[in-house]
Amino acid sequence: EAKKYPAIHKNDDFDSDFKRSGLIMKKKVIACILCIALVMTLLSGCGNKDEKGSLAGKLENIKDTVSDDSDSKASSDEAASEEDKAEDTEKSGGDDKALKESAEGSGEEQKEKQEEEAGDDAAHYEEIYAPVLSEVYEVMDKGYDYDRTYKYISDGLMERAMYPGDDDLMKVIGYVIEDMSGDGIPELLVGGDEDYGEGPTSFIYSIFTVKDEKPFPVIEGWARSSHRSLGNGHFYYLGSGGVASTFMGEYRLSDNGQESVWVDFYFTDEKESGDIGTYHNTTGSCEAAESDEIDLPEDEFSRMMDDYEKRCVNISWTPIGDFEGGKEGKSGSEKSSSHDYSYEGTVFTIDGKDMDVREEVPAVNAITDAYEVGDWIILDCHVNPHFGMYEFYNTNSGNFEYDIQGANLTWRDDDLSTAVYSMFNEVYDFWGHPIGWVNEGEVYGVKWIDDKTVGAECWIVDEKGNEDEFTEKYECEPHDKAVLSYYEYLLGGDKQWEKLTYNAPGNAVALVIVNPPERILDKLPRPIVYDKDAYDRVVVVSLEDGLSVHIEPGSYASEGSASGRKHEINKGEALVYQVTVPEGLPNGSLVVSSPIGDEVSWDIIQISGKSPVMSEYLTAY
Repeated sequence: EAKKYPAIHKNDDFDSDFKRSGLIMKKKVIACILCIALVMTLLSGCGNKDEKGSLAGKLENIKDTVSDDSDSKASSDEAASEEDKAEDTEKSGGDDKALKESAEGSGEEQKEKQEEEAGDDAAHYEEIYAPVLSEVYEVMDKGYDYDRTYKYISDGLMERAMYPGDDDLMKVIGYVIEDMSGDGIPELLVGGDEDYGEGPTSFIYSIFTVKDEKPFPVIEGWARSSHRSLGNGHFYYLGSGGVASTFMGEYRLSDNGQESVWVDFYFTDEKESGDIGTYHNTTGSCEAAESDEIDLPEDEFSRMMDDYEKRCVNISWTPIGDFEGGKEGKSGSEKSSSHDYSYEGTVFTIDGKDMDVREEVPAVNAITDAYEVGDWIILDCHVNPHFGMYEFYNTNSGNFEYDIQGANLTWRDDDLSTAVYSMFNEVYDFWGHPIGWVNEGEVYGVKWIDDKTVGAECWIVDEKGNEDEFTEKYECEPHDKAVLSYYEYLLGGDKQWEKLTYNAPGNAVALVIVNPPERILDKLPRPIVYDKDAYDRVVVVSLEDGLSVHIEPGSYASEGSASGRKHEINKGEALVYQVTVPEGLPNGSLVVSSPIGDEVSWDIIQISGKSPVMSEYLTAY
């Protein structure tokens, strides 16, 4: 499960190569032990047992009988079909020529429409799978980082990255997006061809499907647990758990594509007597007690393996090096992007326009790196040995729109709302809210350990001069993704509005933001004064047209304030209130009414006392 948590380190200045070299052999041993355990985990399952199994020959006789019956039925149906066609032709008399031409024209239009829709679907699903492909691209391009936790890299991909041989992995490793389960949602297969037997064979290292509009892992393969395609949405599995244990079988994906459904599963296992038993089931369980023992000689077992391998078909992979989104992993002038940009000294050049970052932060003396994430290009700027500045250039507005002072900035996937960084011995989230601090030692790195834990990698020297490293862990759950999406929308990213509303509850009518950064407030209307001495700002963003907003009085309302005055805003527009937001008793209520009469009231008070949450969706019911 540790492999399922993402952590992308974008500015790791700490050189840990000397540590990695000593850990490689140790980690390879651990990986081998995990491989054997994972074989058992992958194949374990539950279900009703079949009737007592028999020899493979009897199983094949049953399959042959079914095949003969199917062929006979198909021949009868074909003959009947030909007779029906002849009779229909005789009745029609061929006098429907005009109608036929009209139908053909309509068919062409329908075909064009279907092709257009198919193209839209393909682009949609490639966008969903982009985080997977970007991570695969990065590992195949730059190598596997033992000190990093990956979210989408299977053990098979790790092995290929560790032992590439003479292969160019950017060409050898590839992907296919195709509906394998028949539910209309295409799966993502990641794999590559290897020399096996008489020629190249396609091995599958990962299968993903879509769940809740996100990549969902289904199958993971590696050297001792391999998967190959049999065509028609079926797959061949071959695994090994040691000298006495071999696993083999055929499966397909479930109707929703989220798990394997076994057609046949065979395995060998050592009995208490020391003999090797052979077992069969259709559940994928590798427990002898949940399977039927069959009298299958070793040579017959091997013949069945050969038969399966003969049925395997190769896959036409798209090389991972051709995935355009993966090129976002490169930096500076080498980076492939829809924008032509580079940097030299303190000057950032994009699309022919020069911008000196010293106009934003005079203390900057050099740009050391650049990363493109979504609509942003982040410049890593040097200030002094202890910290730097991160300048965020927005490609929609064409300006620097955000900055962070600190070091070790990192985030998960392409989601900047998960960004964390350090400043001296303190760790902060993207919005500058403190997460934790280190009492002793020096922070040299920050990383996500899992989806709710941030780790500060620290280095310390004791009084005797002994060096030691340790990791401080802090509970952290990213907040306010909607705030970033709305800010990106204000800067010209229309697709960010879709992100904002997609993550909102279905009955949400507005988004409330308490004290957003000044960069956001600068893009919004002047505040409506409710409390003239207040330092706080409350922003109301409408998610639909014709929203009515007003504040019902509280104890801090100024004389002649806007208390009770109604204001109407449409979708995407915002109101800003100058109002005190207390931690104790509410300072009045914000009332939001939709055009159809739905009304929601929000107490003007800090949203959360536990975490630095500054936004909340308001729901009508």
